[in-house]
This record gives sequence, structure tokens and C-alpha cells, in this order.
Amino acid sequence: MYAIEFETDITGRYLELKEWQHLMNKHARVIILVDENPEASEASDDVTEFRALQSVRQDKPEVARGVAIESMEDDINNDVF
Repeated sequence: MYAIEFETDITGRYLELKEWQHLMNKHARVIILVDENPEASEASDDVTEFRALQSVRQDKPEVARGVAIESMEDDINNDVF
């Protein structure tokens, strides 16, 4: 087993893995170590964020249940469109 180490600023809920193609279909353990910083802003409250998303989506059509999200993500990441 080998280790992949990287540093990043977390600005959203997803992290980008460089050279992710080499990691496809492999088991991985992910370890995140965060330096404690008392000046850092608190994480947003999940319930508040969820309710805000609900209110934004209120007038939009329901999302199709059979959409292949992972396949679409691969297409987007590989500039298929």
C-alpha cells in the first residue's frame, strides 16, 4: 500500500483528487488532519443549509430518480460535452 498526501483549502463539500484515474476501482483509506485554528469560521449548520436548498428548489421540477450521476460526472470531468 502507498500513501497519497496533499494539502488543500476546503471551499466546498467536494475535494478534487489529482490523477484520480489511477485510483479508480481501488480500495482507499482517506485520512484528513485539520490544524485547529480558533480564528477559522464555523462550519455551516447542515439543517439550515438543507432548508435553504429546499426553498430554492421549491418551484423547480422533481429530479429524475434513474439518472446515472457517476456517469454524468465522468463525462463532465472528461469534457465529453
